[in-house]
Amino acid sequence: MQRPSPKRMLHVLALVLAVVTAVLVLFMPSYTVVTTDSSGASTTETLSIWQYNGPMFALVVAIPVVIALIPALMRGRWWPLASVVSAGLLLGFAFLGALSLGFAFLPAALAASIAAMRRPRLGSDDR
Repeated sequence: MQRPSPKRMLHVLALVLAVVTAVLVLFMPSYTVVTTDSSGASTTETLSIWQYNGPMFALVVAIPVVIALIPALMRGRWWPLASVVSAGLLLGFAFLGALSLGFAFLPAALAASIAAMRRPRLGSDDR
């Protein structure tokens, strides 16, 4: 068994970065809710996206994870094309969602872009 190519390892890195980012985006505190009752006492709560928006937001965060997963699992003739398409989609997600959570996925998009620019190793099963 031979070592995976650097291109394959960069795809795995992009996938790991996308998964870690998705978990952080979902569960890190990002909302502050202040409520005031009729007596004037105020309560401040810090909520995560999961707590504030509910589990449906996990579908939005899963999009870049699925995009990064495709070239990490794919083999064969279409792998280089899937690599380029994945990098483009991740960059698009990062920049189109820049005002909300898009820039959080920029490290995964950059790793996928670097992987897309590399050539597969000759003689490997990555082609």
